[in-house]
Amino acid sequence: MPYRVVILQTARDQLRDAPPLLLGYVDGVLAVLRVDPDAATAAFDVLVSADGLREAIFAGSRGFLDFRVQEERQVIFVYDVTWVG
Repeated sequence: MPYRVVILQTARDQLRDAPPLLLGYVDGVLAVLRVDPDAATAAFDVLVSADGLREAIFAGSRGFLDFRVQEERQVIFVYDVTWVG
């Protein structure tokens, strides 16, 4: 069963009026994470901090998506999206 994605208010605000290129990248990253948030992929890297916060790095290090995974409920919480492109 795919994971459910919850985009928190801070990330929603960051995605409002975002360029279409960023929205496309975020859609692609979330599509992969929904299936398996631990999967390795050539499309983006994921770093995991000591406290469990994960950061997907995409678009040649121009985009960053911070998230946490709640395994028992199969939910991905998106906290922050940064675009330096």
